Amino acid sequence: MLLASLSNEILLEISSNTFSLPTRSWFPHANDPELSHESVAKAVSQLPRLEHLAIDLVFLQSSTALAHFKNLSSIEAGAQVPVRLRHIAALAVTVSTVDAFTRVIIQSPKLRDFGFVLGDSKTDYGLAYIFQQCNKCGIRLPLDRVRLRKCILSPDILPHLSRLSTIEILESPSFLMETKEGRQSLEEFWRLVTQHQLRLQRIAVDIVPHSLVDYLKSYEGLESFKLCSSNDPGINQSIFDYIEATAAQFYDEALDNHYSTLQLLDLNLAFEDKWCFRRTYTSTIAKCKSLKFLGLGLGFGQLGGPTTPKDPLEEDQPNIVRDLHPPLSR
Repeated sequence: MLLASLSNEILLEISSNTFSLPTRSWFPHANDPELSHESVAKAVSQLPRLEHLAIDLVFLQSSTALAHFKNLSSIEAGAQVPVRLRHIAALAVTVSTVDAFTRVIIQSPKLRDFGFVLGDSKTDYGLAYIFQQCNKCGIRLPLDRVRLRKCILSPDILPHLSRLSTIEILESPSFLMETKEGRQSLEEFWRLVTQHQLRLQRIAVDIVPHSLVDYLKSYEGLESFKLCSSNDPGINQSIFDYIEATAAQFYDEALDNHYSTLQLLDLNLAFEDKWCFRRTYTSTIAKCKSLKFLGLGLGFGQLGGPTTPKDPLEEDQPNIVRDLHPPLSR
């Protein structure tokens, strides 16, 4: 972490002693003077081997400081206001900062890795805004990896995904997912991914819409699939129902084209639900001949404990782990 309060001389000395490091992380603080941010950006941007920049945009005092960065291959940015400060309504990433960050992307035409955390703000200057500006400039990024958290998905990013192999879409905003329009936007995103004939090798999500299952059925070559449990306390019952809706369809249909390539299947669950493994799914898992890592959710009843009253799993199979082991060990 670079301390913005350091003098220019010290910054330059640190930079010269670590010039060979390709990665820099910068976390501006609320009390930093504006000039210090300009100095930090200028010093860091002059490093000859700088390839990756990780930056927190919330407290950036000088949007012009970002103009120093260009020709990066990897960018990771956060725009999430800390929990302890969310009571301050005026504290948010400004449009001028987002514009400056977008300019860094435009000035990095060989960008391959893009990570963005938007936060809980219902801003109009999120993912869609950033890539609308890129599209207006006629730039097409060769993105290979995209990591999005708390972002509202936008079709404006699709022109930059033709070479994409890895995507992470996590912590989907609850205020979006609890509305019909929000869910439709998620469904539409994966329909567009299918139409663009992308062949993703690694996928990590916290919600599996029907259109994602349809996408997985449209091609071959998936190597890794992660379903991550959501930690959002704002999730209500309607979102839980939406998350559960495609569980059986995923097990029955989504993996058919990936039996020979799938190496990691990790279904990380926060509670007992329909994503918990069932005996009927054994044959599907057993066909994944290249599998090296398997993470499954099991109900208490499947491990010999009591079943839940909401959705009792198969009570006749308390030894499901032993039942699953033989097919996988062949």
